[in-house]
Amino acid sequence: MGLTMQASSLVLAGRLTEARALLEEALDWTQGIHNHIGRSWSWLILAVVELHADQPVAAEEALRRVLEVGLGLQVPDLQIGGLIGMAALLAQQGRPTQALEYWSAAETLQAARNYNAGLMRMMSLFWMAPLLARQQEPELARAVQAGQSLDVTALIGELVATGIPDEHLRPPVVRVRTPFALTPRETQVLGLLAQGLSNKQIAAQLGSGVYTVNDQVKAVFSKLGVSNRAAATRYALEHGLG
Repeated sequence: MGLTMQASSLVLAGRLTEARALLEEALDWTQGIHNHIGRSWSWLILAVVELHADQPVAAEEALRRVLEVGLGLQVPDLQIGGLIGMAALLAQQGRPTQALEYWSAAETLQAARNYNAGLMRMMSLFWMAPLLARQQEPELARAVQAGQSLDVTALIGELVATGIPDEHLRPPVVRVRTPFALTPRETQVLGLLAQGLSNKQIAAQLGSGVYTVNDQVKAVFSKLGVSNRAAATRYALEHGLG
């Protein structure tokens, strides 16, 4: 990701032509070694460059690529970054309520995953800052609240499949608290948690790191709308997951 990080610095410095050249080089290199995640980070920063160049179609195409990899490979960082980018795109197009919905959805996912998307947030503030300054206005406050209730997985799937929906025609994609909102690995974690295993024991059982399991447990709690292991266990038992 060395070239991509260099390009990010150039974007922040306003040197967009140089940033584009580096990103195109990074995309060529990552394609050659089939590095899908590294390639997606390049697409993410390139989307910002396209927004500055007033190329919303190219920006949306790049962001959909990012979200597709983020969803397919279950990479929260890419999901969050892609949603932030979509919010910036909507802000640029003069669609403030939808922009704040997507921004709020990204912020909610960021908190659930304990991830700091500082770089992408910083680059998106060029378009989002005026909206964020007005988010206490009734209509925009409702948009923020709506974004917190979106089913992020369903939203990303929709964006990947069909692009940004029309603001007035799309139905709300509301989070449903069911076990099917969990990823397969989160379902495994919930089942082991319900058996009384500690995070350390779950990590050993699944062959993953304790910090990874900690994040997965937090994600499970967030998706189920619970705050402790007892409530999560009760939910698992009620749905045949324990």
